[in-house]
Amino acid sequence: MTSAGAAFRISASAASEERANTTETPSGFAVALIFDVNIRSSTTARIMVGYHSAMLLESQASGPFMKNGFIVSCERTREAVYIDPGDEVRGLLSFVETNALTVRHILLTHAHVDHVTGVAAAKRALGVPVHLHRDDLFLYERAVETGALFGLRVEPQPPIDSYYTPGEVIAFGDYEVRPHHTPGHCPGGVCLQIGKQREEGRDLFVGDTLFAGSIGRTDLPGGDYQTLVASIRTVLFAFGDDAIVHPGHGPDTTIGRERQTNPFLTAT
Repeated sequence: MTSAGAAFRISASAASEERANTTETPSGFAVALIFDVNIRSSTTARIMVGYHSAMLLESQASGPFMKNGFIVSCERTREAVYIDPGDEVRGLLSFVETNALTVRHILLTHAHVDHVTGVAAAKRALGVPVHLHRDDLFLYERAVETGALFGLRVEPQPPIDSYYTPGEVIAFGDYEVRPHHTPGHCPGGVCLQIGKQREEGRDLFVGDTLFAGSIGRTDLPGGDYQTLVASIRTVLFAFGDDAIVHPGHGPDTTIGRERQTNPFLTAT
C-alpha cells in the first residue's frame, strides 16, 4: 500500500504512455527529459477499514491507451465519483461493485478519446450524470470517429448531463469536487480539486495538463502551448507545493516537485 497525502491506495505498476508533443519547445534540455513512458496502474485494491480520516482512491490503467481512470470515494458514506472512464472501465466498475460503493457522478477532465472510451459503459452501469467542460464538447462528439483513426471501435457517447460552471461544487459523501478550467492541452480541460467539504482540497486530478516531469501535448485540435503553460502557472501552481497531482498518464507527483524540476516549467 502507498499513501499520497490524504489518499490511500494499493497499487501495482504497468506501462503507460503520454508524450509531451508541443508546438513550441522550451529548450533542448527539456526535450531530452520528456517522459516517453510513464508507469502507473492499479490491478487490485481493497477499502482499508480503519482509515476514517482519508478519502479512498483507486486507479487503474488498461490498454491500448493506458490512461489512468480513478474512483474517489468517501470512507464514511462510500459515495464516490468516477473520473475519466476509459479502457479500464470494466476493472473499476468491478472495484465499485466489490467494495459496495455508490458512484454519484462521472467527471471528465477533458474529452480526448483515451479519456472517454469507457463513458458509455460507465453511464449504462451506474446511471449517473456525466460532467464535462462545454469547450470540449466537439471532441466528445467525435469520439467514435477519432477512435476509428486508431483502428478502434468506440461506443457512441451518451449525452452530457451537466457542463462545469465557474465556482461549481459537486458533492459526494463528506467530500466535494471543485472544477477549475485549465485549457491548453485542449480547450475544455479542467483540474478537479477534491477534498473534505469546507476544507481546501489538496488532491488535483489534472487530466493531461501536467505530468511528472512533463506537460500535455498541444499539437492536437484546440491545443496551444502558451495557454497550457499559463494554466499550469496560474491555476495549478496556486494550489501550493504540497498539493498532490494525479495525472491522466503516469505516476502521481506534487506541485512543488513540478515547479522545481519540470524542465518545461523551469526553463527561462
